[in-house]
Amino acid sequence: MTDAQHEQDLEAIRHLITQQFASVTWTEEREADWSAFAADFLADAPLFPASRPVEARSVPNFLTRMKALPSEGLTSFEQSLGGTKIMLFSNIAVAFGVCENLENRSTAQREIEAFLLVKDGRVWRIAAHAWDMKRDGLSVPEEFLE
Repeated sequence: MTDAQHEQDLEAIRHLITQQFASVTWTEEREADWSAFAADFLADAPLFPASRPVEARSVPNFLTRMKALPSEGLTSFEQSLGGTKIMLFSNIAVAFGVCENLENRSTAQREIEAFLLVKDGRVWRIAAHAWDMKRDGLSVPEEFLE
């Protein structure tokens, strides 16, 4: 892999992560783009939310849950990317995205999302996705805020 190709792949992965956070964001004025969110995943890619005990969810199951949240009182959910850390080798990568979630425009929480990625032709796809929240005694490592 040339240095130029490596940089192109890193940029494509950063773009994918940025798009993921943007597509899951909604407000009273703007709907989430669930189609864009789902399009980046391989067909049977598991998602592992921060809740415990650990339970894998499919993309369709996750979307069903997320789409129900506005009717349960979550009128806005905004994610902003704070940094990424990407480890890349050929057609595989592990990427971490630090984001801040803003719920109902008042409650902010930081989390780290992990993506296992594979390159399919020229396109990077998500093979698995997991995340966890910052909490007392657990802070985001500085190296993830680059």
